[in-house]
Amino acid sequence: MIQRLHPGPRMSQAVIHGNTVYLADIATFGQMNSVWDLWVPQGHTPARATVEARLAASAYKVEIQVIAARDWSPGHRASGPAAAFRQFLA
Repeated sequence: MIQRLHPGPRMSQAVIHGNTVYLADIATFGQMNSVWDLWVPQGHTPARATVEARLAASAYKVEIQVIAARDWSPGHRASGPAAAFRQFLA
């Protein structure tokens, strides 16, 4: 799901800087952690906090807030809000 929200070769787990994981039941922490360890590349483990919370829908087991970076190198063409922000920084 996170890759669908941040598609493209410049967005990957390696550019994720932090996460907050919200679990409907903290007893599932071990299961979530096992899946997390398979998904996050070794050597690029972002900071993470995990808490139990009432989620947006009762069918949800987990919600994840992600803080990620984007490639702002000179060769990267930004568009939309990213272009406006880049122009602001110039």
